[in-house]
Amino acid sequence: MGESTFTTFAVKDKLYQHDNADYKEGSTLYATVVDKNKATVTLSATNTKVYKLTDAAAADTQLSEALVANWIANTKTDKYTVVGTDKYSFEGTVPSEDGKTIKLSPATALKVPSIEAGKYVIEYTGATPWTGAYTKIYKIVTVQ
Repeated sequence: MGESTFTTFAVKDKLYQHDNADYKEGSTLYATVVDKNKATVTLSATNTKVYKLTDAAAADTQLSEALVANWIANTKTDKYTVVGTDKYSFEGTVPSEDGKTIKLSPATALKVPSIEAGKYVIEYTGATPWTGAYTKIYKIVTVQ
């Protein structure tokens, strides 16, 4: 897809889960993006979307970020729903494992509090293409 990368982690009951495929239901999920220049980017409602996959799509044995990108590009809305922006926010600080916080300023992280069970896809759209015409990257996250 692109040269930018996602980092995700979740916090529930002071238990930190890093870059894991499976997070606990009810966790607060965080996501950051580092661009090709190794800078953490500012995520916002204009460049970040969250989708929830349908049960059938989540069970697809060929499930991958590339397949999801194809579904979204081709508006295969039987495969996903768009998570409303009222379900997430963007924060300039994230919690750290030592009980303190990490200031990302001027960057921001996606924050999805009390996330429900399911498979989610986070989409980030870069300001400029990094390879050819590609501007989007995707991360699949499972919450159980």
